[in-house]
Amino acid sequence: MKNLICIISCLLVITTSIHAQNKQQQISGKVVDSKTKTPLINVEVFVSGTTIGTTTNDKGEFKLNSPVVPCHIGLLHVAYQPLVLTISDNSFLNIELSKKTRNIHEVQVKAKNKRRANLRIFNKYFLYHAEKSQVKILNDSVLRFKKDEYDFHAFCNSPLIIENKHLGYQIKILIKDFHVCKKDKVGGKKISLNKFTENALFKLQAFYYYQDINTRDTIERTLIKKNRRKHYYGSLRHFLGSLYSNELGKNGFSLQSIPNSGKDAFTLTSGNDQLKRYKFMAEKVKVTYHEDFAHRPVHPEQIQGSYATWPTTFISLGHEFEIRPNGTSTNLNFEIHGSMGQRSLANTLPDNYIPESNPDFNL
Repeated sequence: MKNLICIISCLLVITTSIHAQNKQQQISGKVVDSKTKTPLINVEVFVSGTTIGTTTNDKGEFKLNSPVVPCHIGLLHVAYQPLVLTISDNSFLNIELSKKTRNIHEVQVKAKNKRRANLRIFNKYFLYHAEKSQVKILNDSVLRFKKDEYDFHAFCNSPLIIENKHLGYQIKILIKDFHVCKKDKVGGKKISLNKFTENALFKLQAFYYYQDINTRDTIERTLIKKNRRKHYYGSLRHFLGSLYSNELGKNGFSLQSIPNSGKDAFTLTSGNDQLKRYKFMAEKVKVTYHEDFAHRPVHPEQIQGSYATWPTTFISLGHEFEIRPNGTSTNLNFEIHGSMGQRSLANTLPDNYIPESNPDFNL
């Protein structure tokens, strides 16, 4: 039996609540050294959660387009401290980066057995439900840990680099906090991390940048395309996008309120063509995704022949939540139990991934 992973908020948590504006905007600016004020070249600048990125030119300048604004942009350079900024408009940005300083406490040799134990915990939950033969952490030396009897925390001050050959991405991740704890039951109290339970809970706060792994092999490119499509259908983002567009049945989803009051599972409280806000109408909502064995969504009321179902339960925490048209959100403040919650950041698709409009499911 698979461990049950409960995710509070969203796997891809953004630490500042932001609201989408009406159109994509260009973001531009200049990056300089904080002390010398000289322009910095080859600084990576990216929109967090996407494949959208660029590097600064010989004048330290950059331009990129964000699919949503406000957004977070990250800046990475091997010799400078990483920086993340919240962008709310298209004003020209003057950005200063500080050189990395060597922290004596961070370079002290740790007890090897303790670090190995912490890495085992991190890998178990951070890589949960990943295709582990195809997913590899390339630089776990950047990770730092904090652990007591009930709570495990991991973070890094330089980007963690993960290679996911299954989905064809390399992901650079700035982890602010990766928190793991265990509970005696769903919604219950914390128990020792050393105790066995299927109710393990984790929460991630991070900024991340996807880059395609280049391959010239046609068969491999086709397989990656198929893997991405299969990964998207039935995912949390697929569900949220279907809820936003009011196409749940068409996209293979059915809902059941718990307890069953006869009311809709969710109600739309406000919205426009860029953002909609919903609230729970029940304590729990069971969401079931239906697909055929070619991994095509099947309308629950039009099922014929063999099919598979993938259940997920959402538990309300009493908060409203927002959805953008592409199925992303900044504030999914509810617990997720089941197939939609069993995907780590190392095994996700970028926010700007869009499946083909007319895919060949036989590929």
